[in-house]
Amino acid sequence: MNQDKVILNVSTSENEIIIRHGEALPQSEPSHYFFSGDIESPLNFLRARAQTTNIDQTTGVFEIDTVAGSITLKTNPYSKYGETIFGALKVDQELINHWGINVSCRDKSPKEMAQFLRRNRRFFIDGTQCDDVVKALAGISVKTTSNVDRNYDNRGNKSEKSIQVVESNIPISFKISLPVFLTKSPLDFNVDIIIQMVNNEPFLSLDCIEFEYIIENAKRKILLSVIEDLNKEFPDFPFLYK
Repeated sequence: MNQDKVILNVSTSENEIIIRHGEALPQSEPSHYFFSGDIESPLNFLRARAQTTNIDQTTGVFEIDTVAGSITLKTNPYSKYGETIFGALKVDQELINHWGINVSCRDKSPKEMAQFLRRNRRFFIDGTQCDDVVKALAGISVKTTSNVDRNYDNRGNKSEKSIQVVESNIPISFKISLPVFLTKSPLDFNVDIIIQMVNNEPFLSLDCIEFEYIIENAKRKILLSVIEDLNKEFPDFPFLYK
């Protein structure tokens, strides 16, 4: 049996020698793993890893952005091969724009508003309330009364005050439940129906005084809940806030 004798002269500062034979695959460096998902992605990643390996919490870090509502997990920020898991609350902006709440340029005629609400009946907390609003819009009855109060005195002073009173059978408000945050429970809103008279014709828009507050408050509660779970299960990770 023939044996080939190979003499290797090695001069390297590395602790690894690679010997390739035949059709060996080319050498490649490990890749950096990055994932972007919902707000619980960093927590779910660590929970899964904890089942199969010991997690070195001294090398990792949580970066938390309370304004954006996001959490970034870096398992080893000092290594270019460390994993990065980004989680954020994802707002369904398309749904918010679809409803056009608190948007003055989204006025609709009674017929248009009736069609819009009927098509979105699934978002009403009480479906019969949607039916009542649509029925009222279909048979809308609007009465306007205008009064002009004029005052004059013998010194040439004059004041005029116009008062317009609008009476209608349209309900003042209704309640809807919108899944503002993707993968999270819906939020409840009390929406007012605003009536504007243009050339004696009614146009309607939707208004909710606490719309932005409800969304921001829910974002804060969800973020704090996830941070609490992370701190409870992985307390040795440092938490850095932006």
